[in-house]
Amino acid sequence: MIRVADDAARVTHLDMRARAAAILVALVVRDGIRQGPTACSPAWFDALAHEVNPKDPKLASGIRKMPEWLSGDPATVGNEIARWSEPPLGSSHQFELWHGISPFATPSVLYALFAYVRAPADPEEVLRVAVAVGGDVDTVAAMAGAMVGAAVGLGGLTPRFSRWAQLLNDQGSFRLEDLVAIACGVE
Repeated sequence: MIRVADDAARVTHLDMRARAAAILVALVVRDGIRQGPTACSPAWFDALAHEVNPKDPKLASGIRKMPEWLSGDPATVGNEIARWSEPPLGSSHQFELWHGISPFATPSVLYALFAYVRAPADPEEVLRVAVAVGGDVDTVAAMAGAMVGAAVGLGGLTPRFSRWAQLLNDQGSFRLEDLVAIACGVE
């Protein structure tokens, strides 16, 4: 699974930090599928950090800091996580001037994990926290949504989300049932 996540990320992201982020999302999704909403123990965070450390030691240190961040105010934590990385080498991006979560992989995936572990059984709360920080929140919400979605499944959606899910489609071609079948590997 780690190799597949790394290979899939490598298609569009050469930076090792982006590949580490893809691995982190895959690990959390795997755990959500296997165990449901995650009990966020220090051992779980350490195991995640161990897996991503070879590609992004800064991400690993952020994962290990997550228990401390969970006890903090989301706005304050969001500001700290937003500055938890450096832009890719050679980038002219003014990283320190970004408002909210930047598009760089390390802070984006750390904040997605933060949003998920604050309320791992509550999709609406996870997505509310994911977008409240500002910045590149579509990416953050997609990653956090994958994490919570794997943990709760379609049955864990609130009635409002369930009604909204019925409207899902891909340019009118694939409806919810088709997307679920694809996700479950059913042809």
